[in-house]
Amino acid sequence: MSASTWISASTPREVDIAETRRTRVGHVMMDGSKPDLWFGSDDQLLNAVEAAELLTIRKSTLLFWAREGRVPCIRLGPRHLRWTRPLLREIRDRALVPGRRF
Repeated sequence: MSASTWISASTPREVDIAETRRTRVGHVMMDGSKPDLWFGSDDQLLNAVEAAELLTIRKSTLLFWAREGRVPCIRLGPRHLRWTRPLLREIRDRALVPGRRF
């Protein structure tokens, strides 16, 4: 297979598969839309990137707050922190209380 063949336009079959699968690639669907992370299983463990995206803060801020004990998290070891959607809803709702500061 030459380089020009590899770069050429996709066949209709490949485009159909890409459109129907809609798999996530770095939090962006193949069709360009972002998945709504608030919907899903409440038991699913989310990493810092996904949790920070839901709370609309930077990953480093979330990790800093978790290590200081300002926000609850699930520890799977000294360096592995995870969050569930109910836990993130609790954090979000607490932040919405007037006068509350993290």
